[in-house]
Amino acid sequence: MTRTFALFTLLALAGCASAPSVHVIHTVPPKFNIIPAKTVAVIGEARNAEERQHEDEFIYLVLSKLRRYEQYDVKDERELAYGINKGHGFYEAAEWQQYLDETAGDVIVKVGVPGEDCRVYERTRDDGSEDTDDVVGWGAECREFLELLQPRTGDRIGSVTAEGYGSAPDQQTAWDDAMNDAADQIIGGFAPQRWWELVALDPDAPLVREGMVKFESGDHDGALALWESALATSPNSAPLLYNLGALCESLEDWKAARAYYSRAIAIAPQVPRYQKALAQLELRRADAEEAVTDPGVEEARRSAAAKEGAAEMATMVVTMSGIPYLPIPAGTFTMGCTKGDLDCGENETPAHAVTISNSFLLARTPVTNEQYQRCMDAGVCYGNPDLTKKLNPVVNVTWNDARDFCAWSGGRLPTEAEWEYAARGGVEGWRFPWGNSVGKGNANLADSEGRRVEALGLEQTSAMVCYPFFGRSPVGTFSPNGFALLDMTGNVSQWTADWTNDYPDAAVTDPSGPATGEKHVVRGGSWADTGRGARVSIRYSAAPEYLQNTIGFRCAMERP
Repeated sequence: MTRTFALFTLLALAGCASAPSVHVIHTVPPKFNIIPAKTVAVIGEARNAEERQHEDEFIYLVLSKLRRYEQYDVKDERELAYGINKGHGFYEAAEWQQYLDETAGDVIVKVGVPGEDCRVYERTRDDGSEDTDDVVGWGAECREFLELLQPRTGDRIGSVTAEGYGSAPDQQTAWDDAMNDAADQIIGGFAPQRWWELVALDPDAPLVREGMVKFESGDHDGALALWESALATSPNSAPLLYNLGALCESLEDWKAARAYYSRAIAIAPQVPRYQKALAQLELRRADAEEAVTDPGVEEARRSAAAKEGAAEMATMVVTMSGIPYLPIPAGTFTMGCTKGDLDCGENETPAHAVTISNSFLLARTPVTNEQYQRCMDAGVCYGNPDLTKKLNPVVNVTWNDARDFCAWSGGRLPTEAEWEYAARGGVEGWRFPWGNSVGKGNANLADSEGRRVEALGLEQTSAMVCYPFFGRSPVGTFSPNGFALLDMTGNVSQWTADWTNDYPDAAVTDPSGPATGEKHVVRGGSWADTGRGARVSIRYSAAPEYLQNTIGFRCAMERP
């Protein structure tokens, strides 16, 4: 399906007398239509003073970005809501109804609290010495969430989830960048597009403002001619070349846009937005040509081959300690960000070749409640498996619990590389175990609005007012990947053996992560994730003692 992208313009920041500091934001059409609304009320859901402090920082960004649209009267109703709530946490039914009756909003925007999914971390580069790493900067990432609600009834219009990323020489700037990134995404997920959220031009280029006057008046050819004439005196101006590329892209002259972007990159390779613009151009160009070239034909062919391979692999199941395993062949694959995937985070790069030198066994499904109970009966494991749903994956198990179960059953946790190799199912270049798009019915995931899960027709009911809603499904509900493995993403995220680390720059064989660390890698999306959080390359991390109703595990084993 061809995406529609808006035109390009300058991002002017209020209160700035000099040329604005701008960056590229490629947007997509909003998920929800709240255009008829006149007043938007913004509230939070903090349950204590600490959460309120984190929440206030993010809500300030949401309010400021939403107010730029000038389409709504934006009301900050946190004090009204907290006053009714008396600050004691979750709303009682009567309190919540009182707020719904008193709000001035035609739409309520309820912003989640940045919490455990937000972190700041050092970015290091090995300096070649024996025992030191150079700290080259800081990275930050934060998953944020908001709901859109109807006043009076509290009915849910929809929700938006965003994962913001930041990178900077200092902690605070990296954190600010991540929060701004999340706020941009989350507002762009439901508010109508306006000129200030579209792709920004480089203000350092000659004649940039004069060209934009022509462009905004509809004289596109005049803007193009003006900037092309400027090349006579400024042939090596990377900002000018970049802006010409942006203008040509908006006019769907892909060939010229690519040429201008490439020349800008050659002159100023250190400017990441130039490279990002070219990468996104290639994706949009492919989308625009889809009706002619139909690239889906190749994916369909590969999908058919993967299904054929899965059927053959399924005949090779071996059961060890009551757990069905499949033999995963040795091989080499590209680990990390899938080529062309613009959702990748910094910790998914660089993509690099990994060789799994020996075949191994991997459990066909995540460990179930029934299987885990047997370990508890043996006095080895601890937890609270739900035996009313024996075939659902066990959750709320720590990394230590998962390790002990696998050891008890004669196995081990898979390395992170083994997990991703197995999840890809022998197919290179797919974002998911089944292909490049989320689709419907491929995994137990939240849909793009976060309102329901894709499994078993589970719909959100009036009893499921708060997010997250509990939507685990029996293992094996969905189709296998190319290695005949089930639930490699969706349903539950999964512990791996590795401590967290940065990816290497070169090819490696049988990597197993650092010897020590603070957090272990968790891979795969869960029932609470939308497609972006369920890609095969996405990486999460958690402390060994952490437990959550979205995290389970599966075991690996050496081949006998």
